[in-house]
Amino acid sequence: MAKAETTKLAHSTATVAASDEQLGATLAAYHIQAAAALARQAKREESDNTAHAFEKVFNPIFWTVSASVLMAWAALEANINQLIKKFEDENAGNTGRIERCSFLYGEQVILKYKGLARLKEQELSESDEIFKNFETFGDFRNALVDFQPEWHDEEEKHAKLCKRMREILKPLPGIPPETVFPFCHFGYECAKWAVATASGVSKHYATLIGVEDHLAASWLDLQLP
Repeated sequence: MAKAETTKLAHSTATVAASDEQLGATLAAYHIQAAAALARQAKREESDNTAHAFEKVFNPIFWTVSASVLMAWAALEANINQLIKKFEDENAGNTGRIERCSFLYGEQVILKYKGLARLKEQELSESDEIFKNFETFGDFRNALVDFQPEWHDEEEKHAKLCKRMREILKPLPGIPPETVFPFCHFGYECAKWAVATASGVSKHYATLIGVEDHLAASWLDLQLP
């Protein structure tokens, strides 16, 4: 992580307010800025070793990109958990809504976003390009953590996911098309896509249901080269 970025992170972390609501929002912003900083690091690693950046599986750039992807998803999860908590607090006297909020906490992240939108009498359009990216991002993250493990001699779900990812990201230079998932996607552009997708989802969702865009509160610039 660049020195200037580390300094800003340290300063911002030191000034976090004590309330649960502010802390929740701060965590979402912290995660997305960590994802962006890691993406920039991946960019530098690619630029410093253009010819051989992807030759080895055990390569720091793969570690950096996977960390960036997971932190970007963590930002979306922290964001929706905090929004559910805020909605719960605002409806403290409404037993039905409180019960529905309690149920949402145990759902997968995308279902949490859908569920809270419905509680706010809104719908996430599944035909929307932002939502499609959200779903692909979620599937990619789940595959990274082996949410539903698939061995390499099967590769059915991974093959479908890789096909969708190839429609979004350019092939990595020097990586054969048959390279084992997920290394075929672990370049800077993947990290950039994850940060942009998380930021876009948060912005769109905040507008849709009328809440604050917590990821936009990042202390670092989320616009990546």
